Amino acid sequence: MRQSTVRVLEQYAKANEESDFVHTTAIYADDCQKGNRVRIAWLPNRVCVLSYLGDYRWRVEEAFNCKLRVGDTFSCRTIAQGEVLYVDHVETANGFYECFKMGGKNGLTIVEKL
Repeated sequence: MRQSTVRVLEQYAKANEESDFVHTTAIYADDCQKGNRVRIAWLPNRVCVLSYLGDYRWRVEEAFNCKLRVGDTFSCRTIAQGEVLYVDHVETANGFYECFKMGGKNGLTIVEKL
C-alpha cells in the first residue's frame, strides 16, 4: 500500500475517533409511535410541527411561513437535519401532490423531537 494512502486512512480513523465529523440529527418513521411530534425548520424562517400518524404518514400541526398548512398530510420515512426533505403523497385542502420539497438550498436547519 502506498504511504500516501496509509496517511489518508490514518487521518480518517483519527478524525472518526475524535468525532470531527458532523453528526446529523435524523428522525426515522420506523422508530416513531403514533402521536410523536417533530419540529422542523428551514431557511428563510420556515417552521413546521409534525405529528406522526403511522404507516410513514405525517400531519402538519403547525406551519409558519411555508406552503404547507395545518391539516396537510404526507408520507416520509426519514427526516434529517442538513438534508433536503422530500415528501410524497401530499394531501392538502387544495388537492393532492405527488411530491414536495423542503429546505431545497440548505437542507433542514432544525430537526427535533418534541
